[in-house]
Amino acid sequence: MPKRRPLPDTRKGVTHSVIIHDASGDMTVHIRVGFYDQPQGKIGEVFIEVGKAGSTLNGLLDVVGRLCSYALQYGVPLAELAPKLVGHRFPPAGTTSNPQIPECSSLIDYVFRWLVLEFGEATA
Repeated sequence: MPKRRPLPDTRKGVTHSVIIHDASGDMTVHIRVGFYDQPQGKIGEVFIEVGKAGSTLNGLLDVVGRLCSYALQYGVPLAELAPKLVGHRFPPAGTTSNPQIPECSSLIDYVFRWLVLEFGEATA
């Protein structure tokens, strides 16, 4: 049976914010990543926030983050998750404020491309 490895109660984290310029306007996205102590820097949780609390899009992104977090805590490497989620096309999409990822085909595309770029655990 797979066994979940929860994160410690106190952990280090990173917050990343980006603006996605879509045809309908600008959207600010916040990505929060939590880490295990050992092995150093291993990702154990991902939170994604946009817009108002309670909005449909924010709720759906919260679910994606929770599912990603549970998969990581059950030992699924980011290298397995990212290729399945990078490249999906749906709005909002467009240019971004991040020069390393100047365009994205969806919010999910951006999030997982950024995770790969920042933490180098996969190629996408």
